[in-house]
Amino acid sequence: MKLRLAFICLFCIFICTACNPTEVESQIFSEWEVEIAKLKDQAVTELPDSLDVEINDQFSIHAKILIPESKKNNDVAELTVTRHVYTEQETERNFQKLLEISPDTQKYTEQHIEEDMWTDMEDGINRKSYRVEFGMYSIVDADASGLFFATDQSARLEDAVITQFDHAGVQFHYAQKQELDFGTWEDAWEETLHLLDDMDVNSVVDMQCYTLNLETLQKELADSCTQNSDFYFINTGQKAKYTKEDEAYLFQFQQGYDGIPLCRYQLADTLKKQNLGYGLYADCSAYYSSQGLISLWAGNLMDVQQAGELHPIVPLSDILDKSIPTLSQMASGETTIEIKEISLCYVPVLQNATDLEFRAVPVWVIAYFQSNPFLGEEGTLLTTDQYDVFDAITGERMY
Repeated sequence: MKLRLAFICLFCIFICTACNPTEVESQIFSEWEVEIAKLKDQAVTELPDSLDVEINDQFSIHAKILIPESKKNNDVAELTVTRHVYTEQETERNFQKLLEISPDTQKYTEQHIEEDMWTDMEDGINRKSYRVEFGMYSIVDADASGLFFATDQSARLEDAVITQFDHAGVQFHYAQKQELDFGTWEDAWEETLHLLDDMDVNSVVDMQCYTLNLETLQKELADSCTQNSDFYFINTGQKAKYTKEDEAYLFQFQQGYDGIPLCRYQLADTLKKQNLGYGLYADCSAYYSSQGLISLWAGNLMDVQQAGELHPIVPLSDILDKSIPTLSQMASGETTIEIKEISLCYVPVLQNATDLEFRAVPVWVIAYFQSNPFLGEEGTLLTTDQYDVFDAITGERMY
């Protein structure tokens, strides 16, 4: 009996000794895996709005998960899309509409309208464009590929608003969809959408609204002044200061299909004779202040010609399982990485320049900032935007 009892005790000690280190090691190793596991096999409609995970001291995820509310299912298809090309009559119509709404049009009695033949499309064909400049920053422009107008008031805001994906980008500094005293963002967006519809800018599936309130504007301007990047105020000689009149809503929006927008990131690997080397990406925005619409840009517009077979979207957890180990290896030494945005979108890849035809591939984009010491500048970090891109149907890394 004593021998049997001793055997049982030894067995228990062996089990405890064998298991405890493994359990502790597993806890230490899998802290971030626990968070990722919560996303396991979740459909895009079930994903949270954000993800916050500390991988290690040099690698973290503090990211918004950008899935438009209009995406209602977990299927996706490849698309065949073409450039939206405005006819000469439509280009002139757009130009006249922009002249009508531009606040600066009323300030000048003389207008010198430039008519020109030029192109920024892959087929190399020259098409008519219209342009008028009221001043250094006040412009109305329309051509076959899109439309643009800016005012002195919108130019003032540019020193404190970086609209692209950047560590100083608007999405990381300004609140979303907060109301300003002059009116609601809903009314401002409805008016903007009405104008876009009048100019055949359709299939808008995604919109981000940022509130440019006085306090944050002034704070960001102070940073610009410190870096001598307050270009509007330097060039005009005006005092670098904002007032309540400068407050505005900034709308960033994209076309898309079935709730998935065109990619708004400038992906280096798509720069293959697409828009004269600048790459094809959605870059549409508008400023709206107490003066009404004070700036509008809508370019690189597309028309969907055909949708392919529907496929289930690869779960985000599967994509992160591939991306995180790679980025973890990169985050070493003095290099740090922070994932800031995760989005589902379409990347148009040129197929036929003559027909302006593209294959739009659905992708998961992991957008992150990589910081490295700047050569020759002790204690100075250089932060660059980088992207991990995966096919959302196959899960394979694209670049």
